[in-house]
Amino acid sequence: MSAVFAEDSLIGELLDHRYRIDQVLGVGGMGAVYRGTHLVLEQPVAIKVMRSSQPDAAARFLTEAQRTFQLDNRHCVRVTDAGAAANGLLYLVMELLEGRTLGEELADENRITPARVIHIGSQIADAIHCAHQHGFIHR
Repeated sequence: MSAVFAEDSLIGELLDHRYRIDQVLGVGGMGAVYRGTHLVLEQPVAIKVMRSSQPDAAARFLTEAQRTFQLDNRHCVRVTDAGAAANGLLYLVMELLEGRTLGEELADENRITPARVIHIGSQIADAIHCAHQHGFIHR
């Protein structure tokens, strides 16, 4: 079972001598997502680390990793690795997608055109459809 942690306490942590955690990107229900570095390939990655200590959380996290690896859709982030670090943390490694969040766009633009909403919405619908085909229910 994974330990509970403060999100910023993992900055600089090494996972399996392959990944370094560099900065917090976001926090969700089961874990935190970090910008990291794949040390062998010297490439940026996104690393999701489980932060829950609930008894079934580790099993749910590993199931998510296995099932997410199967997703093959241009609107879904690609999972590249998963593991359990020596310090007990469970992690999932994904491609790092750079760009602006919808919130950032709204803050700058104050509104989004109907055409842009349709464009973004169709991409989201495509990704959710792919996830549902693989048994995911997005919360």
